[in-house]
Amino acid sequence: MARRSPTRVVPLSVLLTFFSGQVLLAQSQQEKSQTCSASCLSADESKEMIGTKVYPKIIIDDVKFDSSPNLLDSNTEQEIIAELKHHEFDGGSHWLDEILEVPVRNAWQNQGYFKMEASGQPRVVSGDSMYEHVVITIRVNQGLKYWLGGDIRFREADCDEPEKLAFSREELRKLIPLQGGEIFSAVRIREGIEALNKLYHSAGYFNFVATPVTEVDDATQRISLVMELDEGKQFRVGKVEVIGLDAQVEGALRWRLHQGDIFNNELFEDFVADNKNALPHCISPSNVELRKSEKNGTIEIRIVIPSCP
Repeated sequence: MARRSPTRVVPLSVLLTFFSGQVLLAQSQQEKSQTCSASCLSADESKEMIGTKVYPKIIIDDVKFDSSPNLLDSNTEQEIIAELKHHEFDGGSHWLDEILEVPVRNAWQNQGYFKMEASGQPRVVSGDSMYEHVVITIRVNQGLKYWLGGDIRFREADCDEPEKLAFSREELRKLIPLQGGEIFSAVRIREGIEALNKLYHSAGYFNFVATPVTEVDDATQRISLVMELDEGKQFRVGKVEVIGLDAQVEGALRWRLHQGDIFNNELFEDFVADNKNALPHCISPSNVELRKSEKNGTIEIRIVIPSCP
């Protein structure tokens, strides 16, 4: 009988991938005649003025796979190459990791090669202080192919008591489009996590987080999957403030967002869709400000209707 390799717990970190900031520019009295606000500076100019090193932008001229095994879909490698070619990346130390982690790793992991490893070697073919054109050679060690072993289980992040979950396990299981014995596909698990987020957010669980935890058995090439659910507190609608709507439309909106109701972050989007003829055409979810009170379990809503051009 073949000896089984030990089961190992591996975090499914690939399923879990921008902050912007303003640069405050101080100036002396002697420089006042040459003032320029942060809005008239490019991001690179702002970085230079505070002493941050600015790297040339990276432009991918070509991508080559060095003796990599063919994917099951013969077109996938060409799709990756087409996606990356002539794409512009921020320079520095992380752009290559970004390429290997997203389009390359995802392509193999979606076909069951869960522990694949990828490395890349860039070669600069031309460049200046602004841009570098590179050709990348990628090598892939795809490793073993895995299937989902058994059924997907759900547990609360702190304890595994059935009564702790807000929804039944049967209802949660239907949201993940992957069955036991099927190829262990990262994209299907990601779709399931997105569906779980949508369900919990619609029920007021604004802080909900689903974390996939895997147990990998190399001997059987099976992966067991447990979803750890941190449901958090259930939030309700607090104060609702609307600025810039006529009284009739505002009344209809306040009726939809009633104080004390379970908070649902899709209600405003639904309201906009149902009342698009009565609302300014430029309104969007970005016009909604949410203020969360962990202590009170409420979310105050402030909606500022813009003056559309």
